[in-house]
Amino acid sequence: MQDTFYLRLEERFRGSEQQIAQRLLQYVPVLESLEQAGQVVALDLGCGRGEWLSLLTERHWQVSGIDLNASMVERCNKQGLKVRQQDALSCLKALPDESKSLISGFHIAEHMAFDELLEMIGEAHRVLLPEGVLLLETPNPENLHVGAHTFYMDPSHRHPLPPQLLQFAIQEQGFARVDIRRLNGGARPQNTMAFGDQIEWFLDANLDYVVIAQKCVKVFPGQILPGQLPLAQALEKIGEANFHHIEFYGMAREYVEQTHQRIAKVAQNYQRITHEQQGQIQALQSMVGDLQGTLGQINESGFMRIVAGLNRLRRLGIYTRHHGLAAAAQLIIKKVGSGLATHIRVRPRLHKAILQAVRKFPCTRQWLKSLVSEPQPQPDVSPAIDPPRQDTDINSPRAGEILRDLNQSRS
Repeated sequence: MQDTFYLRLEERFRGSEQQIAQRLLQYVPVLESLEQAGQVVALDLGCGRGEWLSLLTERHWQVSGIDLNASMVERCNKQGLKVRQQDALSCLKALPDESKSLISGFHIAEHMAFDELLEMIGEAHRVLLPEGVLLLETPNPENLHVGAHTFYMDPSHRHPLPPQLLQFAIQEQGFARVDIRRLNGGARPQNTMAFGDQIEWFLDANLDYVVIAQKCVKVFPGQILPGQLPLAQALEKIGEANFHHIEFYGMAREYVEQTHQRIAKVAQNYQRITHEQQGQIQALQSMVGDLQGTLGQINESGFMRIVAGLNRLRRLGIYTRHHGLAAAAQLIIKKVGSGLATHIRVRPRLHKAILQAVRKFPCTRQWLKSLVSEPQPQPDVSPAIDPPRQDTDINSPRAGEILRDLNQSRS
């Protein structure tokens, strides 16, 4: 692979120098712990564009770097940084024992064959001073997006390194303290119930991890104690110790449970509202039945008979205004006659008495004929005035029966 091509590839996909320099500031607590012990001699393996070398130089460290990429080396030298083109393993083998207080390698372990990586870690342990620190940062395959996609954007990557594997490999080379810190990526969303934001954060969290290993201190032959530097306090300020998958899965289960609870609550509210509405409908139906019963009682009461009589008087007044008093009187007589005829029909004795009276008064016969045969006047009522009911038109079947009885008695 061409050196210039790889330089442009890193600038395109790893991030700008300003972004990488900002990320490296999280390691300042480790630098401070080493500075307190007066150990400020460092070697950076695979220094790349020199962001870490610049930070250490600003803090007055004695630092040098190596890289296989000639374009990277040239770029660093132009910045005044002490960098040479060399591979990591040959560089470490050429260094004397216990000559460095810090050996770092940012995104170099994933470029090496595993046997070569183990040998490099062993050489770093030899070269480090007592209580010295080995710092290796690499892409975190625990992150699904990294493990499945972005790791392979660099064609020189060999294979992902699970954090526990790299930790074990370093422990096997004799380091007394080996810690994993997961870092870089998006910030955790504040709303735990915004599950879409939680998924996005989970896919973007802990893109990288770092293994920070400290060499032990030899007090006397046969006794080995871990380093006494306040490294533990420094590590607490860097990234996170655990990956978020267990927390995320627990959050997902809680979200699903809460969703089911909300659905059950909505169903309960729906059933309650439905039951209340059915009760209201039944209450309204009962009220309608009560009102219908009340209206029936009102219609059967004497009050309604009075109202009906007053209504007839109102219609009679309208008829009188339009047809005159004589026509109204004639209408009343006919109406009364029809009523009498109906009354007589259901009473046999009264029927016999009427026949006798009709025989004595011939004019009554003519009146009966008028009830049966004469055409009924059609009131000319204005549409704006309520027309009289049709029961004011006289058509008396009973008058016809009386008239037939009279004819039969005469014959």
